[in-house]
Amino acid sequence: MNRAQKNAWFGLASFLFSDLLLGVYFIVMFIPHGAPLRIALGFCTPGVTLLVLGILLWRFRKRQSPLEPEQDERDRAIIHKAGVASFVSICALLIATATITAAIQGRDGTVPVTVLIVMQMGIFMAAMTIYFAAVVVQYRKQGGAT
Repeated sequence: MNRAQKNAWFGLASFLFSDLLLGVYFIVMFIPHGAPLRIALGFCTPGVTLLVLGILLWRFRKRQSPLEPEQDERDRAIIHKAGVASFVSICALLIATATITAAIQGRDGTVPVTVLIVMQMGIFMAAMTIYFAAVVVQYRKQGGAT
């Protein structure tokens, strides 16, 4: 497994985990302030996140041998195609975000700031997940996964 594949697996695992945590934070936004569950999730989630990402980083980022190649033409083509897929997903998600914000306007025509922040974070997380998933799928398709 070369460096680009390791980075893709690390990125996919960490962003899928982060997508899950973003969903938890979105749910926590609707729990009343001061509730024990909100306090527990607020303190435990960042620690668990750092622990899991640290383990994934340690596992996937170390080199197996000094002879392991950095990148070749195939890797660059795969990374380029994944970037295009991610860009297209960003465009589609921005259109969806504009539609959703128009649909959830309040009586006075405003949208809560927290909703906008979560939507933008969701777009970023989805785009990065799509990028890393596209890299992994292309390596699998080309028979480059071991």
